[in-house]
Amino acid sequence: MAPSSSSRAAAAVLAIAVCTAGGGARAALIFSVAFDEPTGTVLPDVDILIEATLTLDASSDALSITDIQGSDGQVTMATTWSAGGFYNFDAGGVGNGSSDFFAQFLNLSLQPGESFGFTWGAFVATGSAPIGTTVTITQQSALSIRPTPTTDPTWVVVQPDSTFSRTIVPEPSTASLLTLGLLGLAAADRSRRAQ
Repeated sequence: MAPSSSSRAAAAVLAIAVCTAGGGARAALIFSVAFDEPTGTVLPDVDILIEATLTLDASSDALSITDIQGSDGQVTMATTWSAGGFYNFDAGGVGNGSSDFFAQFLNLSLQPGESFGFTWGAFVATGSAPIGTTVTITQQSALSIRPTPTTDPTWVVVQPDSTFSRTIVPEPSTASLLTLGLLGLAAADRSRRAQ
């Protein structure tokens, strides 16, 4: 079953001071973001946690985020998602909201080549999704960091390296009962034909 056409966009912005190695000069910040498990399956009525990893390129300057109250830099996240009306997107995890998304980056310090795992968000179940429903985060989603100083308006914007998706599958007990029922019908049909 294809995702519903009801795509929604969730965007959140919070000022976070971003300091890069090299003092007041604008640093070359180069990073990538990837979903940890881009595809998979999930049972109906289950909240889906979305984990990701930010990796600084080996040629990047170091990154240090030190003050969520400051205005020297910013981190933003925008997510375009489709869930067929059976899930809502919650930035930062189940019940956490966007403020917890950004709090993950507080006191982050990465050297070139290092990685940082974080929770992108969660699909929170709003009802029982039909079997075969697919929930996705699309390539339009992005994580952006603007290095200091703030006089440089240039953002480093990175889209995840993959699309995140989960397909709803039946609970194992439901699938087992369905299989047993079909086998029973087949056996009954065979015995009827043999008579």
